[in-house]
Amino acid sequence: MKKLILSVFISCFVFSVFAENNSVIMLRDSGPLREDKGNGGVEWALEIPAGTTLALEDDDVVLVPTETVYGLGCKLITPKEKTENVKFYKVNYNNKTYYASENEVAKVASGKKACVILKDTAIFSNPSISTFRNARLEQASIVVAGKTEDVAGIKFTEVKYWSADSWTVRTRYVFAETVSKNENDLKGVQIVDKVQTLKDEEMQKALITSAEDLDTSSEIHEYIHSVYSQVTGMFNEDDYDSFDGIGAISVKDGSKINLRQIPSVKGIVSAQLEDGTQIAVSMRSKFTETIDGITAYWYYVNTEDKAGWVFGGYLNVIELEP
Repeated sequence: MKKLILSVFISCFVFSVFAENNSVIMLRDSGPLREDKGNGGVEWALEIPAGTTLALEDDDVVLVPTETVYGLGCKLITPKEKTENVKFYKVNYNNKTYYASENEVAKVASGKKACVILKDTAIFSNPSISTFRNARLEQASIVVAGKTEDVAGIKFTEVKYWSADSWTVRTRYVFAETVSKNENDLKGVQIVDKVQTLKDEEMQKALITSAEDLDTSSEIHEYIHSVYSQVTGMFNEDDYDSFDGIGAISVKDGSKINLRQIPSVKGIVSAQLEDGTQIAVSMRSKFTETIDGITAYWYYVNTEDKAGWVFGGYLNVIELEP
């Protein structure tokens, strides 16, 4: 049964990469598709991976699913509320009609495919260094690439990407060399994203092994391998140092902090730790990362019943004397 599920799941990527109709590409992680339930709006039906290509049933038209919402948009119905005048594209996925939010997809010409960001890159409003927005796109982000422009010897590529901060698709520019159009890079990133949502360890290992075997670029292979190492238990010891310490979770706003399976914001979240949770530390990454303006190491921590990686910017840690 698990082999069948794995086969069906991987086949979805073939659809997402090779669809050739006039289409939209889902850019939101675990992007929702909705159905018209005949109750004056649309409701959640299923989620698809970012990068999935969806054929438009009505080319270049943002549709109103029902006639009861006066032509401006439709109602988005959730268990808690009904939101008026939300615009959707009418799309086909696996031979069934759904609705995809205009704010979560990018409309593309026939044959256009999603791309992947190879490494963390700065974001620019226009193809010019002077328009730097003090923001970045992280490695393995899925985007839709547009035109490339050479400005004073620097090549910029226009990209559309999902912004969780603004809850919509944004159009910006990045350095052209950071954008990969390799179809295997897209497949590999999609598989990693799926692995992070699974609880079944056998399925995790089967999927991440399939991603590890893909012919990807060196940057994405390294990204996939870091997840592969964590899922399979095969660590690269050159990336970590032993660290004997104690401490506690420390956040100013009292929010919960993610405990991850790998030292990265892309790592699988295995649990969340409360502010003040006491921890023991056994490893520290050799590299630092900057999150929310804070640069720090990652630490492998143990609580009374949990273990995993926590970003050091959310810890108070004391290294014990040898």
